[in-house]
Amino acid sequence: MSGFAAIFMRDGGRPSEALLGRMLDAVRHRGPDREGQLIAGAAGLAHCLLATTDEDSLDAQPLAGDDGRCWIVADARLDNREELLALDAQRLDDAPPRSDAALILDAYRRWGLGCASKLLGDFAFAIWDAGEQRLYCARDQIGVRPLFYHDGARGLRCASTMQAVLADPAVSRRPHLLSVALYLQTEYTENGQTLYEGVRALPAAHYLTVSRGSVRVQRYWEPDPWRFLPPASDEEYAELFHDTFRAAVRCRLRSNRPLAAHVSGGMDSSSVACMVELLRRDGYGPRQPPTLTQLIFPGLDCDESVFGRAVADRWGLPWVGIEPAEDRALCEPKPGHADLYYHPTVLFLLPTLKEAARRGARTTLTGLGGDQLLYDVPAACGLDVRAGRLAAVAHGTGLLPRPWSRAAWRAFLPRAVTPLLPGSVPAAWHWLRARSAPQPAWFAPALARELRERERERERRRDRAPERLADLVVQARRELIEGWTATYQLAVADRGAASVGAEHRHPFFDLRLVELALGLPHAQRFDAERWTDKAILRRAMDGILPTPVRHRRKAVGFTSYVRHVVLVQHGRAVQQLLARSRLVEAGIVTQEGVSRVFEKSRDASRALRYVVNLAAMELWLRGLDG
Repeated sequence: MSGFAAIFMRDGGRPSEALLGRMLDAVRHRGPDREGQLIAGAAGLAHCLLATTDEDSLDAQPLAGDDGRCWIVADARLDNREELLALDAQRLDDAPPRSDAALILDAYRRWGLGCASKLLGDFAFAIWDAGEQRLYCARDQIGVRPLFYHDGARGLRCASTMQAVLADPAVSRRPHLLSVALYLQTEYTENGQTLYEGVRALPAAHYLTVSRGSVRVQRYWEPDPWRFLPPASDEEYAELFHDTFRAAVRCRLRSNRPLAAHVSGGMDSSSVACMVELLRRDGYGPRQPPTLTQLIFPGLDCDESVFGRAVADRWGLPWVGIEPAEDRALCEPKPGHADLYYHPTVLFLLPTLKEAARRGARTTLTGLGGDQLLYDVPAACGLDVRAGRLAAVAHGTGLLPRPWSRAAWRAFLPRAVTPLLPGSVPAAWHWLRARSAPQPAWFAPALARELRERERERERRRDRAPERLADLVVQARRELIEGWTATYQLAVADRGAASVGAEHRHPFFDLRLVELALGLPHAQRFDAERWTDKAILRRAMDGILPTPVRHRRKAVGFTSYVRHVVLVQHGRAVQQLLARSRLVEAGIVTQEGVSRVFEKSRDASRALRYVVNLAAMELWLRGLDG
């Protein structure tokens, strides 16, 4: 992980050294090991490095290309280094080793604006091409590494953090009200407009080019959810998944220090941890065994330490359990880092990173992405019904053992029946519901109307959705990868790690694994006979995962912990925070609506989530005042 900033003066003027210095100050926490800055003509580049691989020692950015025409600043870890090096056979024999940034410059020299599509890994970078008088920026296909920018009258500023872009006094710090409202509704994604009016996030799988005459944002890669894998047996699919997953983990073991793996107790993070140790024993990665870090919650139903210990015992690994509740101030609702939004489940990860660092590790591998890739969408249940597995579906939804249960019918009908109706029927129902729905009860009227119109537009697009059930299913799978849960988790993981001088790596967000997962048949995701999800992962990790983890049927969420923090530990502080609401002053919500949501949060998990979102945005708005 690193931090960088870049300025391009479209009028041909010289960038301000003072501004470039302020931007560097705002990203310095991302790279404490080395820094540098350069002004070359109409461009200014700055970089700070967090060294986590041997190749990082070769980096002295801003880095000039061999032709002296281009310079680069990058936050990158490339996973196809061998492939890129092999393209230049002479360098393999007589040239010194190349850093990842140098390989990106080589790719730009070879493929120009198409170079990002040739890279595999986690990356964001900016290249100043003096010959073309052009700034070229790109972000990886999944959006693991961040890149923010502002296009102003005189030029463009871009950086690894929003605060670096905001270091320019000319960039507006005003809140973007619709984005704040989307955050409150758990729909905000940092792929475009951010919470600040003056700052945008370059979307994943896009590049940005800026010259004196134009600014262009272009997509260079797009997931193809309609590309299905050829028919195969369960064993063949499991072997293919195992090999791809192994490659995704192996390329993330490149490290100049010991590694840590965060285990939550679920199959995803446990699979990553087991594969790390399996590969280490085969000679990959650091020699030291990885340290397993896990959050424990004694007395709460979200405590899953028994599963984390099972992984440690299975492979003989060091395990450390961390109890966030020991530090009452940890999740106190108070303004913190400007780009790290308040949430108990965000803040409680920081002690695990600090403990890993105390044990010599700067890099922690996670299981993030497994849910997005391997859970199936509710509409896919209709595929089982269509295939004649009606009894299994009825049993799994609870309808067979409890035919008079309203909860069972609420689970069965939308999953098993609605997807089989002609596309026009659910589309008409959604349209009527959106048309007749009252304005959101807790939003101010003007913003509520804007949100309702946004929902209507979404329903109009749904009217044009393909009629075939399989198409609806794969579209929904793609939305899992590009929606709130994935993009928000990645942003939170990146900023949380950067705030303590660490780095996260996420094997399930490997591009090869994403493409493989999108092509999997429904039955490889969900076993209707046993009513278990992630079927292919269970088969692929047979003999590697501990039996108690592999046979788990249901993951446990952190609702009980969040409720304890927000309503018990800090309930009074949260209530006082919302009683003097800046969101009300800004015309985003109504005070009556906020009070109603807070009262409902004592019993309803959805309302509790809204209260946390409200607290996060309250603290963020107060942070704008310094």
